[in-house]
Amino acid sequence: MEAIKIWPKLHKFIVKAKVNEGDDYEAEVVQFEKEVKEFYEFGKECFLRDKNGIDGAGETTYLHILRYNLADFARQIYNDHGLDIGVFTMQGVERRNKESKHIFTHHTNNKGNLSIITLKGLIRMFKRFFNYD
Repeated sequence: MEAIKIWPKLHKFIVKAKVNEGDDYEAEVVQFEKEVKEFYEFGKECFLRDKNGIDGAGETTYLHILRYNLADFARQIYNDHGLDIGVFTMQGVERRNKESKHIFTHHTNNKGNLSIITLKGLIRMFKRFFNYD
């Protein structure tokens, strides 16, 4: 039950895609590392065991990456590009896909080069999201 209580904090960090000005991102990564270690410790007593009761034998690739690699990946993507680790989730892909479909169906007249019209609409949306004017 303790691991389940920690998961929402981990999830919030994992899906965050935009680091706002003034955020102390390094402190967020350090906090994530602390919480994921706790998550793993509690997990050893239940979901990280296999059906024979062997500790750690139930670990999946995803859990291993979550515990041992994600904080390093987050630091690297932030240092290289100023972005959070959440830019790699499928949630963002699905959101962009929905935006693209919306612009295609609501902001074109089905004449001319539809790809160019849709891309221009997506660029406007991107600029508005990141406050580029």
